[in-house]
Amino acid sequence: MAAPARGGLLLVSISHSLSGVCPLDSLIKTVAVIRVEDAAAAGATTLTTDTIDLASYRADGVLFVAGIAALTAGTATLQAQHSDDDSTYTAVGSGAAVTTAQEDAAVDLLANGKRYVQATLTRSDASIACNGIYAIVYRCGNLPVTQPATTTVESVVNP
Repeated sequence: MAAPARGGLLLVSISHSLSGVCPLDSLIKTVAVIRVEDAAAAGATTLTTDTIDLASYRADGVLFVAGIAALTAGTATLQAQHSDDDSTYTAVGSGAAVTTAQEDAAVDLLANGKRYVQATLTRSDASIACNGIYAIVYRCGNLPVTQPATTTVESVVNP
């Protein structure tokens, strides 16, 4: 599949067809929303998210979003990583750095055939707390996307 034009923070492929059902009738049918790291109390440790196997979604993109709850000093840096074997991970890009509390860091990774992805949140100061890290898996080949059991979804149409 050719890559669609890029723009904005989230890229969603719309070149799929589901027996006449347009995948744009609900974004949640075209992406998977996964909590990959729970909230973490303040600390100067590096958090490593759960691994996502993109093959299970036939997907090629993931947007990681980390909520920074508290930060009085230092930097919180969200970094994407990829792997062919779920053993050796390579950092991709320079990461998204946050230096203010109540801000979010987001990293959009186009995996280009790498099967496994994860992210790390490096916290350089003991004052940095995280509200959790989410992954939005997109460019999925299996439509509609089945959400993980830990994600509850409601689709609403405005009357």
